[in-house]
Amino acid sequence: MMKRHLMAAVLAGFILPAPALSVPVLAQTTSSEPAETTGTSEDSLTQLVDIVARSPAVVPLASGEPVAVDLSLVSVPGAEPGLATGVTAKGFARYVDVDGRKIGQVVLTGVAKGAKQEALTPEKFAAQFDLEDAALNTQSVTIKGDGPELVAALRRLAEPDGAPSEEESQQIVQAEDNGAREVGGSGTQNDQAGSYKTPEAVTVTQSADPIETSMITTEGCFIDVDLDAELAKVQNKRLTLTDGVVSSETECSDSGVSYPIKRSYASCAYNEDLEARKATAQYQPYYVDGGGNRQDVGDDCLADEDLVFDIVAAACKIEVDVTAETATPQERLVYVNHTNKEVEARGCAASESEAPVDLVKSTTVCGIRHDWDAGESVQQAAWTYELDGIQYQHGGCADIETVYPHQSVYVDGSGKSLCSPVTDAGGEPIAAQKKIRITVDEVPAFITDCTPDADKTVTRTEEGCASPALWRHDVAGGWSYPKDRYYFTEDGKQVRVTECQESVVLAAVPHQHETNGWQNHDDQLYALPLSTVYIEPASGRYDITTATVLNGAVQQPYVFQNSVTEWNGQSEYAGCDALRLTTVYEIHERPDGTDYKKPIGDGVPYSEDACSSVVQTPTWRYVDGSQYSQSGGCSYGYSNQVIYRVYRGERVLQRDDGQAIVQVSNSSHTIIYQAAGCSPNPNLVTRDGFSADGSVYFGSSTTEWNQAEGW
Repeated sequence: MMKRHLMAAVLAGFILPAPALSVPVLAQTTSSEPAETTGTSEDSLTQLVDIVARSPAVVPLASGEPVAVDLSLVSVPGAEPGLATGVTAKGFARYVDVDGRKIGQVVLTGVAKGAKQEALTPEKFAAQFDLEDAALNTQSVTIKGDGPELVAALRRLAEPDGAPSEEESQQIVQAEDNGAREVGGSGTQNDQAGSYKTPEAVTVTQSADPIETSMITTEGCFIDVDLDAELAKVQNKRLTLTDGVVSSETECSDSGVSYPIKRSYASCAYNEDLEARKATAQYQPYYVDGGGNRQDVGDDCLADEDLVFDIVAAACKIEVDVTAETATPQERLVYVNHTNKEVEARGCAASESEAPVDLVKSTTVCGIRHDWDAGESVQQAAWTYELDGIQYQHGGCADIETVYPHQSVYVDGSGKSLCSPVTDAGGEPIAAQKKIRITVDEVPAFITDCTPDADKTVTRTEEGCASPALWRHDVAGGWSYPKDRYYFTEDGKQVRVTECQESVVLAAVPHQHETNGWQNHDDQLYALPLSTVYIEPASGRYDITTATVLNGAVQQPYVFQNSVTEWNGQSEYAGCDALRLTTVYEIHERPDGTDYKKPIGDGVPYSEDACSSVVQTPTWRYVDGSQYSQSGGCSYGYSNQVIYRVYRGERVLQRDDGQAIVQVSNSSHTIIYQAAGCSPNPNLVTRDGFSADGSVYFGSSTTEWNQAEGW
């Protein structure tokens, strides 16, 4: 309340004719003369003196808006020596633009010393001077003021606490020419201020009828946030001003303007309840105000009970421990969020629903390797485990200690020949044939076809059978078996006894492997090698399979590198402010050396200015309902009037999503719209720089206003 009264006093001080400040300076450029008055005496006139003050520091000033200042008193005419020592002069300062020049204005409202303060009549203490910059520097300022009133106030400050104050004499206004030529003063350094003609000194015997105006303002009113209705309601109040001073005001109430409250899910993390296996979305409520700025409602994220998702188990690779001979199922916990993206709530860990299973050596997935030179066959086996009724193989087949000796069998159990003998052209037998047998788990099994005994009559040859394409390749066992055939010679010609068949003489050829690539399983963070299986017989390299995932191929895990947070290409906009949505990724190196970016969940978003270019230059528009008037400072029988309007800037920007955004200035500025000088019948004249209807101001002040906004 005290600040409002001080501001009202400052406004009143800015229209006094004696200091020739602000609006009246501009309005007093008319040539009308004040009416002559009589009946005054020298004793009845206010004694205006040159008071010299100085600001202890540089104070930035605002155009047309008062700024509180503290000044040191350098010289006070009529004051006893030392009376002003340690005293601070309180007041307000501002500047106005006049024809491209900055005119500084200062009004004193009181003096203070320690905890004691004394008020001054602002209308009686004012200065006006040229400025180079929009700041009050530390040079001396000469203020025209009521000397006796200031001295009396200084004396009261010097009195001990509780001492009676002297009775204030009747306040008399006296206007006189000002010839001060220091840095400050109420002199005619401003041409328009200088054109003001000082009226004859008069005693104020009658005041003009008070002028009452009203205005609507949102200042001092809070935004009423209604989360249930999802509205941020703008509150305002009506001020009633009498001669520019606020005389009454209403309570803040709904203005009828509201902003929709929106939800930003990107600003908040999900509430993940692993025990209940539920993930609940959370959001930050916010609204976009009239200036296009995002305003968060509260500091806490709120749960959205309509967006609750199940946390479920997702498979990971099986953890195989050959030493412990166990295979442990693993799982991670995930959910699909409101944007249909999978989010990991917990990484891979031992399954809570499936117990580890045994790792066993199995011969069913492998064969038997035949060693003809050693005259035996060797059993092969591989590690396997079973999950959900399905058998899985871990690794390839390898020899175990079980060996089956070879047996050459010519006749069956009844004594009959197993194979027909080899006969010549006349049908006479020339060589016997046999089969080789092994016994597995007490069950006999033949492992060859009928094969003649090679002797002088029957010959074995690889001719026509040497191509590996004809051989049997045991990919699981890791061996290839060559073929040969038998013949005898009659009348100089070969007579075939057998076609190409698996040799019982030639040694099996071992397989070799090379990795040609990887079959990546990014979802479970492992890869399977793509293998080429080949042999190198005497005829040269022969590829059996190319880039194939072999049975029992061992999963090669990815190697974790680090975590990063990156913009995922999505944004939430509030005017020119873009909230860039991010995703947290784990970087895993694949066996092939490439990186896999595994999305883990939403990261912390960051704000960024999204407006790249200006589509429309700034326009300063009249704020509806902001007009108010001031009057006063004329001699009896005369009146003047000044109409103020508040203007706020706006410009159109191009946002990076292609949308045009209207940007509103952070500050509004009050400027004289119309003015009339002291006259029996004042005539309001619209100032330069306004549109015909006054809705737009485009005058010289807009350059400075734009610069202040960074436009």
